Amino acid sequence: MKVGLALGGGAARGVIHLGALKAFEELGIHFDAVSGTSAGSIAGALYLSGWSPDEIFDIVKESKVLDVVRPSLKGVGLLTHSYLRQLLKKYAKERFEDLTRPFYVTTVNLQTGRVRVFSEGPMHEPVVASSSIPMLFKVVRIGEYDYVDGGLRMNLPVRPLRPLVDKVIAVNLMPLVQSERPYSNLWSVAARVFDIAVINNIAVDYYEADLVIESEEFARFNKFSFQEMEARFAAGYDAVMQKADTLRHLLAL
Repeated sequence: MKVGLALGGGAARGVIHLGALKAFEELGIHFDAVSGTSAGSIAGALYLSGWSPDEIFDIVKESKVLDVVRPSLKGVGLLTHSYLRQLLKKYAKERFEDLTRPFYVTTVNLQTGRVRVFSEGPMHEPVVASSSIPMLFKVVRIGEYDYVDGGLRMNLPVRPLRPLVDKVIAVNLMPLVQSERPYSNLWSVAARVFDIAVINNIAVDYYEADLVIESEEFARFNKFSFQEMEARFAAGYDAVMQKADTLRHLLAL
């Protein structure tokens, strides 16, 4: 049986993926192919470059928000991905073909408005593009086109894996949870509207997966803050372990 893993987007909630990956390893679950959007593409790129979840967590913990988000003085977008490029150069393989397993990175082509999935050739720029939240980060030019965050249209990338494997397990960092907070300023309203739009595009892939790992606990973590790192890691680990029996039955372990 071939099994695929889809790692969803969620900005700084991506640390949750590392806890989930550790739990999958402890349960003896091997994935034959992996896909990633945004934060999921970063986690996948590092993991498939040969680093363990704990090692990646240590790498992320050493980074600071000011290193991750640098202001852009020109171009489209407020911030650049200079730190992410440095991180990938230091820790990730250069090409998709160098990874331990097939890897599929989702982006959105701004010119065509369509999803493009990268899976061969140079890997770093597709991962940067997949993580470039529109308006916040600069667009990424690859070839003749501009690309942005794959979460704009496919935040839970199950469909790229569906024809390739027998079962797909997805980790969704963006569960739909009712918010009790008041929305009193433009930024908070815009952020909530963006979340709702992303959650809406998740629906198609959500029902294409054989099992979705998620928890309401994920929603309490700020997507643009790297606080509570250990708690995020633990949330991902616990969410997988709570589905341990379901996973064993699904995968005939």
